[in-house]
Amino acid sequence: MDAQKELKLPEHSLVTECQTRWGSRQRMLDRVLEQSKALTQVLSAKEEDTDLMKTIKSKIIAYLEKNYNDPETQELLDVASLLDPRFKKDYISPENVTRIEDRVRVEIELLYALLLFYVLQEKRPHVSDTGATEKKGLRSVGSLFTKHTPSAAVQVEAVIDAELNSYLMAPVITGESDPLAWWKIHTVNFPILSRLARKYLCVPATSSPSERLFSASGNIVTCERACLKPEMVDMLVFLAKNF
Repeated sequence: MDAQKELKLPEHSLVTECQTRWGSRQRMLDRVLEQSKALTQVLSAKEEDTDLMKTIKSKIIAYLEKNYNDPETQELLDVASLLDPRFKKDYISPENVTRIEDRVRVEIELLYALLLFYVLQEKRPHVSDTGATEKKGLRSVGSLFTKHTPSAAVQVEAVIDAELNSYLMAPVITGESDPLAWWKIHTVNFPILSRLARKYLCVPATSSPSERLFSASGNIVTCERACLKPEMVDMLVFLAKNF
């Protein structure tokens, strides 16, 4: 409390995460960020840690290792960070930047190929009443990069590099800005990269929305209304959450 008064911070207590309470992890992290300066001052105030300080530090380290030490989770967070115009490379370890950029390039290439494939599929000749076609259409993404088009892969790689480099050189936006709103505005500048950004940035940071849907379903399908058909439940839940 003394550190809070000295730093003119709200005199709030820390919040503990509870697995059965929606959004408790987010509230816990918000409170830690709010009180980060006071926590830093208190934890570094003495040269030798007291038993309480040792307990706090050990629990913090154990929590971080348990929840954020998984390589796959960290790579997912790094890709999402790179595609977030508020952060980009700022919170990616320097030794991981090249690997994350390579992963993004591979995913952009796949998206580019799939989009091109769908465009070409739409241009396929229609089957006649007799079942005959004038020309055989594409059957796979791989057919876009056959030996008959040796420059296709080079052209795609150039497009990908140009779009990614242009995005990375653009200035970051403020931390309070909405990254999805930014991508909506700049879709015209980054047509392929914006699709990949939506794939990663649309992931909810908490399971609370889906759990609220379960609660809404439980409030609709009661003992007195147990004969509702699944499609009717879907419509009622949709109406309950959108009107």
